[in-house]
Amino acid sequence: MTKRKLKLIAVVICIFSCMISSVSAAYIPDNAATLQKMTNGGNQYIYSDNPEMLWDGTTTNPGSWVNNFSGRSGAYTIEQALTSNTLYDAYFYHINKTQSKTIKVGVYLYTTTGTATATIYNKKVVSKDNSTLTDDAMCAGVETGYQQSTNYQTLNITTDGTFIAYDTISPLMLINGHVMFKTTSSNMKCRIVFLDSTSTVNPKTLGKAIAMSTGVTGLFPCDVKYVSYNYSNVSSSGKHGFYLALSGSAMGKNSGEYDIGSNLININNDQLQGNYGIVYNMVLSGCAGKTIRITADWDTIWNSSSGTWCVCETFAYCPGGSTSSWTSQRTHSIYNKRDPQTNIKTKYTGSEPTFIDVPVPAGNNSYNFKFILPGSNFGNVYFEII
Repeated sequence: MTKRKLKLIAVVICIFSCMISSVSAAYIPDNAATLQKMTNGGNQYIYSDNPEMLWDGTTTNPGSWVNNFSGRSGAYTIEQALTSNTLYDAYFYHINKTQSKTIKVGVYLYTTTGTATATIYNKKVVSKDNSTLTDDAMCAGVETGYQQSTNYQTLNITTDGTFIAYDTISPLMLINGHVMFKTTSSNMKCRIVFLDSTSTVNPKTLGKAIAMSTGVTGLFPCDVKYVSYNYSNVSSSGKHGFYLALSGSAMGKNSGEYDIGSNLININNDQLQGNYGIVYNMVLSGCAGKTIRITADWDTIWNSSSGTWCVCETFAYCPGGSTSSWTSQRTHSIYNKRDPQTNIKTKYTGSEPTFIDVPVPAGNNSYNFKFILPGSNFGNVYFEII
C-alpha cells in the first residue's frame, strides 16, 4: 500500500532512554526462530488494493498512478465468480486522489441469471471522511471491528445487484473495508468497484480498472494462517521469538507464510505482501508466565525503497484467542524523525509506547494468540518472548 509508505507522522510524547536502547536490540530477523510451516484456514480472501490510487487526471500524476476515470464513470478492480455455500472474505483499501470528485467504493454482488440469496456475516466499513484518526489507527479499527462484528443479515440478490459493504470518499481521502459473506447458489458474482458517486450506471456494466505498477488485487486461498511456536524447541542462544515479514528476502523465512493469488489484476504482483487483514492464529507452547513483546522493525521501515520513513504503527491483536478480546494499539519508533538529506535520526522523547507487551498467564502452556497487520501499516514485526 503506497499510502503507508508515504506517511511521516510526528508525535511529541516521552520515554526513558533505557527503554529505547533495550528495544533497539530486537530488530534483526536472524534473532528470530523460523516458524514451522504455516497452514491455511478460514475463508477464500478477495483482496483489492490495485489500483490503490483512484485518479481522474485532475491532480499531478507522479508516474505510477493511472487515469481510471478517463472517459468513464468508474471501474472494477476484481470480478470473482462465487461458489455456492463457500465463505468469502472481501477486503478493499483505496485512496481518492482526485481534486474534486466524490467516489463510491465497495463490494457489489449480482446474479448472472435469476435471483439468489446471500448471507452477510461481518461488516465493518470505515471512511476517512468520517474519522479523526490517523490512517494506521483507522484501519486497525476496521480489523478489530470486523472480528467482533455480529452484524448478520440475509439479502435477496438479483441481476441488478446490490452493494453489501461500501462508502463514499471525498478527494484525498482513504477508504478501507472488510466484509464476510456466503451465497446459496452458483449464479452469483462479486465485484469490488469504484465509481463517481453521482453516476447512475449499474456497477455490473463497468469495465476493468487499469492496474498500477505496484499493489495487489486478487483471490487468495485463506484469511487465516495457523502457526505453531514452541519455546522449548528454539536454540539455547537465548534469542527467543519469531518474525512476520512484509516483503523482500525475509518473506521466505517462515515456510508457507505467503500464498500465490489468482484472478490478479497484475500478474507481476501475485503475493499479498504483509498478508494485510489476514489473521495469524498462533498456538504458543512453553510460554506460560512469559511475555510476548511486539515490536515494529523500524530499521527496515526506515531503509524501505520508498525513501520515506514511517514512525508509527497500529497493530490489531487478540490475547487468549477469544473474539471479544480483539484490540489494537499504536506504537512509536525509537526515533522521532530523520533528516532525509543526512539520514541523521532524532531519538524519540515521547511517552507513547515503542512496543506492545502481552503477558501469557502462568500455567497456560498452550496459549492462543492472534495478530493482524491492518492496512496503512508498514509491517515487518518481531515477536520476542521474554
